[in-house]
Amino acid sequence: MTDPLELLWPIMDATGTFVTADQIAGWPDGFHQQLLDLQVLREAGTADRVLCPDCHNHVEEVLALPGSRGKTRYAISCPESLRVIVSPEALRQWTVDTGRFAFLLAKTLNLTGQPKELAPDRLWRLGRWRYQGVMRDMLLARGCERADAVEFRREITAAKRPIVFVVLSVPAADYWTGEPPPLIPLPEVALLRDGEFLMDTQQILGLIHDVDADLANSRDTLGTEALSLVLDQKVRSAIENQLTETQILQAYVANRLSARAAAAELTSRGHSIHHSTVSRTVKKHEELLRTGSSESIQRTRTSQRRDTPIENRDSNK
Repeated sequence: MTDPLELLWPIMDATGTFVTADQIAGWPDGFHQQLLDLQVLREAGTADRVLCPDCHNHVEEVLALPGSRGKTRYAISCPESLRVIVSPEALRQWTVDTGRFAFLLAKTLNLTGQPKELAPDRLWRLGRWRYQGVMRDMLLARGCERADAVEFRREITAAKRPIVFVVLSVPAADYWTGEPPPLIPLPEVALLRDGEFLMDTQQILGLIHDVDADLANSRDTLGTEALSLVLDQKVRSAIENQLTETQILQAYVANRLSARAAAAELTSRGHSIHHSTVSRTVKKHEELLRTGSSESIQRTRTSQRRDTPIENRDSNK
């Protein structure tokens, strides 16, 4: 593990979750300090329950005991040691400052406007981003998969062509009352390297492109005027030259299981495709590939090669 944010995502995904001093003790050196320096972790009082510092086998409620000179001591019960004194340092705990994280997202992406909390500790409007000539609202949401998320769904759907950053959990398909917006998983696009917060804008663009293209492709009929408002020339070209999943898997296998190399090959053949689309297609059919059917995919590709007239093979090299 080289990115401290990998430790942050599970905490950020669940509201009301704390990370304790004993958990941080198991983190790689420097990770805790990097997150503190970034101000995405903030101290959140003292823990009510802690891991036993003697046997490390159980978690117990902290007892406050009167000490000498009016000072309070802290202890927990232990089956082996009966009572174990706990240091004040062991009671410290931290939580994710998601509002600070929203600010970092907006700043790094250079969005217009100021971040605003739309639902307490659950939903933020980050600002607006120009994509294909159209200004779109960028949002950060957490806990969309929970039952109470319907309370702020309207805030998302009412935004201008929203693009939503999520953490680990994504809402079910029936959460949306209309067309679902692009969902950008933060672990796929955010990185903390040497204390610097970075965003992979190319990956973000690829994810937005794929969702918008899928939505446009699913509409039965669209007039030319309506289509031009939704898609630019590159997306229209991608739809006109729609790849089959078999072709994508063939390219993936032929390029030694490299999504980036497969996307590069397909693009060179006139298909506009992002490597993230290849990865999702592979994940969808991972059982097929794992059971050995990838060999049949490769044979299909080879047979297509054999079917090419001899006089055309050299010209394809």
